[in-house]
Amino acid sequence: MFVRNQLDLFGGSAAARTAHDASPARVPPAAFDEEIVALGRALPAKLYLGTSSWAFPGWAGIVYGETFPEPVLSREGLRAYAAHPVLSCACIDRGYYAPLSATELARYAAQVPERFRFVVKAPALVTDAFIRGERGKPAADNPRFLDAAFATDHFIGPCINGLGAKAGPLVFQFPPLGRAIVRDPARFAARLHRFLDELPAGQLYAIELRDPGLLGGTLAAALGATRPGVQD
Repeated sequence: MFVRNQLDLFGGSAAARTAHDASPARVPPAAFDEEIVALGRALPAKLYLGTSSWAFPGWAGIVYGETFPEPVLSREGLRAYAAHPVLSCACIDRGYYAPLSATELARYAAQVPERFRFVVKAPALVTDAFIRGERGKPAADNPRFLDAAFATDHFIGPCINGLGAKAGPLVFQFPPLGRAIVRDPARFAARLHRFLDELPAGQLYAIELRDPGLLGGTLAAALGATRPGVQD
């Protein structure tokens, strides 16, 4: 997410930004030189390159044909991003803050080529051990933490139904989980193993941890014993 008062670093006058905001046009792709086009053609078919967002004003002339502010790129920039010869995937980070509907995800899928893939983050409703209060401080235990049924209904199902074959890895990003969990990595590893084993088969899942104390042989063994398709 970019702070609006920093966008002048990437070009474009305030008047131009206001005009774009008032009447957002479909964002045109940049003109790509032959070297970039050739590089895109030379990439292995199973290699997907992308970024965590397509809404970066600094890519004017590189990805986008003109300068647009972040809100316009967020709404209108995906087609141009997906037209870049090298970019074949993007991460939908905002899924971490609230579940996305199949309709929203289908709208994204309709804007990109068949080979394009989306990496989607699971909502914190599933991966955070706490319900957060003011300034992100833990206010209560989260009853949905590692709830496979909830994750299936509110995250995995919409991703599969909305994105179809364009769904890439579905990422379970865990924030710092607190000392009580970190002190017992074996218990966390066993719980994570059960959670992953209860998720629908046939989809690629990925795990992202922020607590170094949870990493180690116990976790590796738990992930290794999980059904194929889970990657850490």
